[in-house]
Amino acid sequence: MVDTSQLFLFVMANLTAFFDKSDEVHCKQKPEWNQTDASHKFVRKCQLLIFLTVSGDCRLYLPNLPVKPHPSRLPKFSCSPDHEISSELLNDLMSDCGLSMSDEPILRTFHISRIEQNCTQPQQLQCKSGLPICFSVHEICLFKLSKFGHLRPCRNGGHLDNCLEFECNGDFKCANSYCILWGYICDGKWDCPQGTDESLLKNCTVFSVTCRQMFKCSSPQRRCVHVGNVCNGQYDCPLHDDEHLCELKYQLCPSNCSCLALAIRCENVSESATLKMLNEQLPYISMNFKFSKLSHPKKLFEVFHAVQIMNAVFASLTDICCSISSKTLKILNLKNNYLTSLSRHCFSLAFNLLKITLSYNKITKVADCSFRGLFLLQYLSLSNNPILILSDRLLSETNALILFEIFEVFPSMIEPNILHHKTIAAVLTSDYRLCCFAPSNGVCTANIPWFLSCNHLLPSKLLQASYICLFVVILVVNILSLFIHAATQVDKNMSFAITICAMNANDILCAVYLSMIWVSDVLQKDQFIVYEEHWRKSFWCFAGFAVCFIFTIFTQFIIVFLSFTRWRVVVNPIQTKMKNVRVVASWIGCLSTAATISGFGITLTLYLTNGEITNTICLPFVSFGKPVTLIFITVWFKAVSELVCLTAVIILHILLLLNLNKSQQQLQKTKSQSESSYALVTQLILLSATNFLCWTPSAVIFVSTSFVSKFPTSLILWTIIGAMPLNSYLNPIILLVVQARRSWKERKK
Repeated sequence: MVDTSQLFLFVMANLTAFFDKSDEVHCKQKPEWNQTDASHKFVRKCQLLIFLTVSGDCRLYLPNLPVKPHPSRLPKFSCSPDHEISSELLNDLMSDCGLSMSDEPILRTFHISRIEQNCTQPQQLQCKSGLPICFSVHEICLFKLSKFGHLRPCRNGGHLDNCLEFECNGDFKCANSYCILWGYICDGKWDCPQGTDESLLKNCTVFSVTCRQMFKCSSPQRRCVHVGNVCNGQYDCPLHDDEHLCELKYQLCPSNCSCLALAIRCENVSESATLKMLNEQLPYISMNFKFSKLSHPKKLFEVFHAVQIMNAVFASLTDICCSISSKTLKILNLKNNYLTSLSRHCFSLAFNLLKITLSYNKITKVADCSFRGLFLLQYLSLSNNPILILSDRLLSETNALILFEIFEVFPSMIEPNILHHKTIAAVLTSDYRLCCFAPSNGVCTANIPWFLSCNHLLPSKLLQASYICLFVVILVVNILSLFIHAATQVDKNMSFAITICAMNANDILCAVYLSMIWVSDVLQKDQFIVYEEHWRKSFWCFAGFAVCFIFTIFTQFIIVFLSFTRWRVVVNPIQTKMKNVRVVASWIGCLSTAATISGFGITLTLYLTNGEITNTICLPFVSFGKPVTLIFITVWFKAVSELVCLTAVIILHILLLLNLNKSQQQLQKTKSQSESSYALVTQLILLSATNFLCWTPSAVIFVSTSFVSKFPTSLILWTIIGAMPLNSYLNPIILLVVQARRSWKERKK
């Protein structure tokens, strides 16, 4: 029986060159693929290293190999007056000019500045990390030498790293290493690290046969056959492989298409016009349609019944589901078409698919179970599509999936179980959210931002409990203080009661802000990372931002105003207007209006300029990630204003105590008056202390974060509940204690 494995590898290796047209670079005369007789629908095509001439004859394909130029004629680069090198060696990451490295300006600049640069073109990788010297992803693990014998594309071998398990696509795989072109096999020199390219066949090691420009027999005996004797009707190889598959040169090839062996390539053809001319099934296993119009792919698969590889790039496809009925299809490439959706069980009839590429389409909807039944699928690409939702049943039954590529896809919704497959080794994505759901033992290309957690908005149980407890405490003590002061001070000191009630109402805003963060954490649970970007752009996050800013500003206003009114009452208890209810209410109304306008103004400005809140807790005084000028301004405004207000409150309290002491000395104070003075002094000291403990730590922390690029997010989360709302529950408690003490004394009398 004839062993055809070697010849089959030889043919498949040539298919790669056929599709990228590299087989036509050095021909004296390119094969005339489309010579068509007007009286016939088809012409016989010359195949397998034989091409059709203008006269209609089949001639042998003998490439015109490039001639290596004489070294003296090559462009030169001068390292020094007595040392010159070829210009091909410039910027190849290997210094040929010694320690001066004058032939490597990019590498030398990098060592000095340490400024990293990226590749400028898409689908490129760096030969050396941080340097803009790059190579195409198609050259990964492919050993090639330039015409001058230098390693390309990376002379430092950067493209040959980590090739142990790399699968060669049509090229020869060196043992436990990289890939080499078939032209390097048995050429008399080692190209593989262990020389396996020269020990592939016994005749390479025993007889050192290279068979350059000749057909090599697959038998172990020393035998090279001139290409003129291939497919000539006579057996020249011991295993007769020189006459194998010769019938392909008489295989019909559709007009406007190019055929080579079992591969067909069609460009700028109409599917309807091509199919009308076909009245039989064709045995091609590789189809390539480019810049064509394919509207009935189902009919196409009926004609090409044995196809295993289909490339339909720029083929104007609008729908593919249920049209792919080939049970032999293994590789499907539908890049750059007009597909808009994938329905359920879209590829279920092509259950032997190993690789699907659907990138650069217009797919917005991918239904559940679109890839169901593809038990052998190992590679799937949905990159550069405007997909809206990624369902957790999207990859149902694709249990063999190893590589999932989904670059430049940012869906509004990602269900958390989408990547529950344990077999997925790598997720190639630009969306960091997918990396939170990728298998822990796999690779994910997107980097999760340092300030985000893949779990809850509030990442720990202690934080969650602290937020809800603090919300309840602030809400209860302020509502209690509001009702007590409103009930007991109406007839005695109405202006003071209005001020305290305004302060209590403002402190309730702090509870509202805390509740918004806690409720958001409860609703989103451990899927917060899915909604994170949507949350920062939502109305509720902007509302929380505004509430927090208004609370912060009005707290300063009302505490200064309260201290000022108390001082005026002590200094001029009879003539002061600060006992007038209308005056006090007007002042409070103006202050609250100013705080509200500033809060909504800052929020609206941020929405119009940035479109999103710069942190996940909707806080106006910190920016996660990129710095925002408006946030920087609000941080400093808060710090300066709180410092000014704290100073003013302390000064007013000192003046109040001095005037109170002076007035009591003049009135020869009684024991009860002395006790009342001590109570007031204690109350003022406690209020000043709570304001200091609330404002100072938070201001220091928020200002510090504006000068660093990274900081612990837990620090901000604990500042929100540990320092910022301190006076929102301590001040009402102090006022409640004072009021309770006063009421007890009055009842005692």
